[in-house]
Amino acid sequence: MADRPGPRAIQNYLRICTEIGCQPIPELLTSLTAGHKSCTISSPTELLPDAQVIALCAVLPLSAFEELVFGNLHLSNNSWVAIADSCSKTRSLQRLTFRDCNFRDGQGVAAFARAIAATDLQYLDISHSRLGDEFVAGLAEGALLKSEKLQGLKLTGCNISCEGACRLAKALEFVGMMSSLRVLDLSGNRIADRGACGLATMLISEGASSSVPLNVLELESNQISDVGGIALCRAAKGALMLSRLNISMNAMTGVTLNALAEALRFNTGTLKEVAVAGCRAAEPAAIAMLQAATKNNTLQLMDIRGVPLAAEAPVQRVTRSGWGLGGVR
Repeated sequence: MADRPGPRAIQNYLRICTEIGCQPIPELLTSLTAGHKSCTISSPTELLPDAQVIALCAVLPLSAFEELVFGNLHLSNNSWVAIADSCSKTRSLQRLTFRDCNFRDGQGVAAFARAIAATDLQYLDISHSRLGDEFVAGLAEGALLKSEKLQGLKLTGCNISCEGACRLAKALEFVGMMSSLRVLDLSGNRIADRGACGLATMLISEGASSSVPLNVLELESNQISDVGGIALCRAAKGALMLSRLNISMNAMTGVTLNALAEALRFNTGTLKEVAVAGCRAAEPAAIAMLQAATKNNTLQLMDIRGVPLAAEAPVQRVTRSGWGLGGVR
């Protein structure tokens, strides 16, 4: 049974709503009353009056929420910053998600980033909210990336360019092996080759203590060519905690596929999943991947959808080896 936050949060919330003349947010009131650990706030009309935001921000620090999800909201700049600030003061909060949320004219991003960077989270998920490089810069300057708690960072479809990716990589590289971050998802951005090379350097720096011990790196749909692809595959050879690398739906060819095959032959201890779907490669590169997979002791999934593969024998050998192929075509 969920632990209830006590009457204080509920009473204060209702009192504030009455004083400023607004209706309680139904999802918030239900979650507070039921003692839920998670609360999702969204609006079909995308409009949340400032008065409701004020009441929300006043009650969050009094709540026992461990997870907050904000979806499909268009708010004033001050409202976004106020919400982020109240989240930083909600001590129980572990997971924070913003989906399909937008700033008016893209303003107030720096202040929002600073407030988010002051939170003490395990997981931060911002998806399809086009905050851009300015947000990443503010996040990189704060304490969140240095936190001993942060395990997952998802910034998908956020309009992050190579500048933002390199800024993020440098901030994480500064923390190095002490970083607690295990999952980094930058899918659906535009980090291109320069950003990919920056992340590759982060994975395996010249000084071993500077290498970030990521388990999962998701870079699908990021305008990366073979230049960035090769850098990431070479990093995967030596990133001995990396278990999943997803570089699908980028502008890569068989050159990258061959580099990834070499990584699979070399890193036989941790790589469990690799994804390069949509790679513009010929059949020999795909066969090289399949042959490398047979020599890898840990690989469980390989996604090379879209790469032509007519030869039957290599596929049969690999599928008999005891791990699943993710959509080999």
